[in-house]
Order: sequence, then structure tokens, then C-alpha cells
Amino acid sequence: MNFRRACIPLFGFLMIIVSCQKETSYELSKASAQGSLQSEVDGTCLSKTVNGLFTASTAVTSSNYIEVQVNVTNPGAYFISSDTLNGFYFRGTGNFIAGTNTIKLTGTGTPVAAGTNNFLISFDSSYCYVPVVVLPAGTTEAVFTLQGSGSNCLDAVVSGTYSSGTVLDATNKVDIKVNVTQPGAYTITTTAVNGMTFSASGLFTGTGDQTITLTGSGTPGTAGNSVISISAGTSSCTFAITVTDASLFDYYPRTANSNWSYEFDDNPDDSLLVVATPGTHSALGNTYSIFLQTADVSSGYDSSGYYRKAGNNYYEYIDVGGLIQFDAAQWAEQNFLKDNSPAGTTWTTAAYTGTIASIGTTPITIRIRYTITQKDIAVTVKAVNYPNTIVVQQSLEQLTGTVWTDLSIGLGSIKSYYSRNIGTIKQEQLDAAGTVTTKLELRRYNVF
Repeated sequence: MNFRRACIPLFGFLMIIVSCQKETSYELSKASAQGSLQSEVDGTCLSKTVNGLFTASTAVTSSNYIEVQVNVTNPGAYFISSDTLNGFYFRGTGNFIAGTNTIKLTGTGTPVAAGTNNFLISFDSSYCYVPVVVLPAGTTEAVFTLQGSGSNCLDAVVSGTYSSGTVLDATNKVDIKVNVTQPGAYTITTTAVNGMTFSASGLFTGTGDQTITLTGSGTPGTAGNSVISISAGTSSCTFAITVTDASLFDYYPRTANSNWSYEFDDNPDDSLLVVATPGTHSALGNTYSIFLQTADVSSGYDSSGYYRKAGNNYYEYIDVGGLIQFDAAQWAEQNFLKDNSPAGTTWTTAAYTGTIASIGTTPITIRIRYTITQKDIAVTVKAVNYPNTIVVQQSLEQLTGTVWTDLSIGLGSIKSYYSRNIGTIKQEQLDAAGTVTTKLELRRYNVF
């Protein structure tokens, strides 16, 4: 059985789409910059920072703002605005650079009534929402002090994984203790240290010792201990965040003689052995590790692909023409994994044009879209638990006029699971309804 990473033969069904295609027209984004807002699985925007007190009947100021993260694929000018809810809105302008950008959207207007307002943020073709709590009119600020032991925040509890170059998400939190002497509203935002900021806001309804949770945002820059200072009134304390070196992580190891054994569709007699060889292949000015595969060692090995890693990106040098089933070969490099990007990140390959004789002589243009659907989760495969797993879903898009059309509604998609320092642990082909039709699962590995 032929296996290639992320190449379960989804692409043989292109004829269905080509024969059924119809003209579609959409207005294209007029923004100079292009990219996508980053969000949690529930649709809330990253980085989840809401700064300042929002009180009914009180106009917001420049200290009332939210922060959102954007994965920028085409740098340039941007203008991002929320919808208007309850008498106020958020807006920001500036210029993006390529990569992950955290931007501030400043509030304008006067909240009318107390309650939670879910502001919709849109950019390019992406959107997410930010919940902002408006407190009742007349709500006063709380008076409280931070509890500490020396300069350290007392019993501070740090949660989440912190690695260099990896965007913080909702799992990155710090619990600290405070003593409240006057109930009321509070908001805390630390200054940025090593690319990280922590914030919290809410309402103290009573006095005495209490615990508040600060949520992290931003992207850690360098590995090591980062000391974060936090202040409230005349009190202050610090807590430490240990950032690991992301270069030590490898979600697709290529070390010589590393090998993986897989099983198809729970059939122990239908298996595959993949081996990383000591050999290398040069193309496009890059050097790739050569992988081989076999379903029967006695019959020898076939090529399984050419792979390399650069920073936090993983690439495969592949015959895209053969992958899509074009009549002619088209060798190119594909970025199939980004291990430092949060869940919700999407990116696409270059566009490829070719013909498929079985469906006609008219050339079609196709590209592949990748989406990180889950990040750093635990996945069980064949009764083995694999923590720190990234799930990437890939699907085809076809260019019709000037519009890219998602083909997964007809062809389905492929979902790949990559575990830290192990590699591919599972791969699933999904039909248009999202049902698994065939799967490949890891049953043994040896990474050197």
C-alpha cells in the first residue's frame, strides 16, 4: 500500500469538482495587508487581552483597549474595526510585517448598559470575537494589595507551556493572591517582558484574601527565566516564567536510521515501515533528508519523500503534479507544518496549474490549504498516549476566476497528527461530512 505523508489519495476525485464547477463572484478584500485573525477553537480572539474598566454611562478612554493577534501573509497597511455594540466599538490602524502581529484596538464611545458584549473582529476573510464586560453605572474601583514573600508573588501558580517563538494562548495563565480592602472593579496588565504580557480584570464582591488569574499574551522571544513584575496601587511583586528553547522540539524528526511502523485501518497485516536514511537530496538550493518506505522488507524499499526543517517550519520537496494527479510532473517545496503557530492558523501553498487527461484538456489551478486545528494536545493511538501533539488539516482549493473555492465540501480533507520529538503518529482521510474513511496509525517508533 503506497504511503506518503499527507498524501492519502484524496486528490483523485478532482474530476467531480471540475465537472460540477460553476461561476462564483465575490468582492475581494481591498486591504493592502492580508492574513488571518488568530483564535481559539471556540472562536474567541487571541490574545484575550482586555484592558481598562468598562462602566455603563462612562465614556471609554485610550486606556480602554483590546489586543488581537493576526497571522500576516502579505505585509502592508491595515484598518481593523469591530462592530458597534452597546454604544461603543474598537478600532486600530497601522502597518503589518509578515508573521504573527499583536495589535491594539482602542475603544471609542460610551457603554449604555451593564453586561457582556461579544465584539466581532474582522480582517481579510477571517473573524473572531472578544467578550468585553461592562460593569453597572457607578461601579467604583477596588482597593487591594498584592500578597508577596519578599519580592516574589505569594504562592504564584504558573500554568501552560512556554517556548521561544510560540504564541501564548488561553492555557498560559498565572494565579496570584491579593488582599481586598474595598470591593469593586479591577484591571491589571503587566508590562511586556521577553515578548509576554499578562492581564486580568473583574469585580471583587467582598473583602479579604482572594486569588485572581492573569492570562498571558504575546510571543516569548528567548529561552530562559523571565521575571514578570506586577503592580497594584502601592504594592508590587514578581513571578518567573521559564521559557524553553523551541529549537529543541522537532515534530518531524529526520535523524538517520530513525524509523516508524504504521498500521492501516486496524489491520495488523496491512502495515508500513518508514525509515529516515543517512542520505540527502539537494534541490532548490536546499538539502533534504531522504525517507524510504516498505510494506515488505524482503521486497526492498521505495522513496517516501524528501524533508527538511528551517526554524519552526517543516518542508517536503515533492512532485505536486503527481500529488494532484496532473498529467505532467511539477516538483516544488511544500510547507506542511508550523510548530510555533497557534490553533486556528492557516496558510496555503503556491498555485499549481495543469491538466488531468481523464477529465479533459482544460487546465485547472489548484492550491493546498493547511489549518492547525489543535495545538499541544494529548492524543491516544493504539493505547499509547502522545502529549504535545499538533493537528493539521489540509484540503484543496480551486481557482475559479479570481476566487479560491474550498473543495473539501466535495472531496473531503486529510488530518495529520504530529507529536513532539516523535513525528507523525496518525493520519486520517475524512469525507465531505468529516467522517473518517481510512486511517494510518503509529504502532512503534525509534527516533535517534
